[in-house]
Amino acid sequence: IAQAIHSAMAVPLFDNTNVLGILYVDSTNPAVTYGQAELELLTLLGNMAAVKITNARLLVAEQVQQRLAQELATATRIQQNLLPDPPELEGWQCHARIETCHEVGGDLFDFQLREDGQLVVLVGDVSGKGMGAALLMSSTLSSARVLYDECAGPLQLVRRLNGILQRSTDSRSFVTMFVGWLDPASGSFRFVNAGHPEPHVVRAGKVRTLPVTGIPVGMLRDHPWTEEHTVLEPGELLALFSDGIPEAQRGEEFFDMERVAEALRAVEAESDLAVAADRVIASIDEFAAGQHRADDVTLVLLRRD
Repeated sequence: IAQAIHSAMAVPLFDNTNVLGILYVDSTNPAVTYGQAELELLTLLGNMAAVKITNARLLVAEQVQQRLAQELATATRIQQNLLPDPPELEGWQCHARIETCHEVGGDLFDFQLREDGQLVVLVGDVSGKGMGAALLMSSTLSSARVLYDECAGPLQLVRRLNGILQRSTDSRSFVTMFVGWLDPASGSFRFVNAGHPEPHVVRAGKVRTLPVTGIPVGMLRDHPWTEEHTVLEPGELLALFSDGIPEAQRGEEFFDMERVAEALRAVEAESDLAVAADRVIASIDEFAAGQHRADDVTLVLLRRD
């Protein structure tokens, strides 16, 4: 009455699946009267408009999805290119691989042959998943490569990386990390294990582990990590891995460290470390019985001939 409306109609904006809103018309002309024919025509227009709106939204969503897919593909390619090929050292064999559960991951490995002939071995796992973890992985790897030749050993490297992560990330971000300094001539191996799964050393069916020596990097501003030492004897196989291997699941059951040791014993005599890695990962997939991996899988194998 206040608007002097004489006739009005309202129909749903229905795209044959969902109601997106309403289409409303009115008239203040007393000579105009809406009837069944006008209502049916408006209903048809409402349906046509809703279908057009839905198609336009789907097109925009598809374009966004394509752009994200392209960006993920680029990020995946960049991340893969960051990872080095295993080094060729006389008297040693080495193999490394990462299999991510998503397009990009937070696991990392690295090798650096220092000017003094020592080999730096780094394996890490960034907290979280997805693009955020991938960015932190790339940042950690880049920072470590700057420090390899500057640091006297793994302990100094871990402390320097901890300071960098403390300044550049929030309190929820951290990296479990194993850093080793190998003298290829003697097999002397100094290491710091910052909250990473304990590496296994296998020979003649026997397995020994390299202990954790502190908390993950980036959690606290200062922490008293310790440096340990061992010797990799001729014939010993060193396996470094992320928690995606022992924590692989089948229902509520985990692959666990005992099965990791069994898998490594089974491949100890394999002459080709790439084949040995294939068999270890195949044993994980067999255990998981086709379930999708919930975490990245990283495996580095190093054997002294």
